[in-house]
Amino acid sequence: MPKAVLTSLAFCFVMIQALAVRASESFALPENATCADLAILANRFVDMGRDRAIAELEKLSDGPNGEGGFGASRQLADRLCAILFAYGNDSHRRFLTGGFFMLPFLTMRRDDWPYYPLAESDGVFFALADGEVLAGFRFGLKYDFDSQGSKIVFRKDHLKVPSPQDASLALDRLIGSDVWKKIKWEDSGNGSKYSYSEKGEIAILRGQIPRGANQSTDPAP
Repeated sequence: MPKAVLTSLAFCFVMIQALAVRASESFALPENATCADLAILANRFVDMGRDRAIAELEKLSDGPNGEGGFGASRQLADRLCAILFAYGNDSHRRFLTGGFFMLPFLTMRRDDWPYYPLAESDGVFFALADGEVLAGFRFGLKYDFDSQGSKIVFRKDHLKVPSPQDASLALDRLIGSDVWKKIKWEDSGNGSKYSYSEKGEIAILRGQIPRGANQSTDPAP
């Protein structure tokens, strides 16, 4: 085979590999992601339909290096699952697969926070915490889908992609809500004891508002 042909084939092979890597990385959120970035990404999965979305989420959960249950890719897949899947028609029973988070969980009941560790307000989703506290063995996301798949319903409607003003108003309503006021930021019980900063948490949430809105760090009245 002529050398030029071999060179051309080698170049095509490299390009195909590069495209495959780029495709596998295209589901990552940008650094300092906003609630609008999360909505745009979730809508891409809505457009895929249930079967392809499940396949892509399983691949995403494995991570680029196969880190599986302990990597950032798995955490993102878990959050997307909470947004995209519910049990039957019960919107308060989400398909949740995550572990424990650095949050005041003793006063954050699942009925109050169905998307935990995400929060939804006026159709806008915010990440309450970044990272998980994991212990022991964790099953792969494929196991969760295989064991629970017949019970869950896939989201068909797009998420609202919030403007800065939409996101700011949604967050003001969240931190002025009754469920927010129930949180005890210093608490103990069931063998746990913690102390968290409400102002620090609000700052994390404000950081997810798309740039352009007026941002404060105080709870809404």
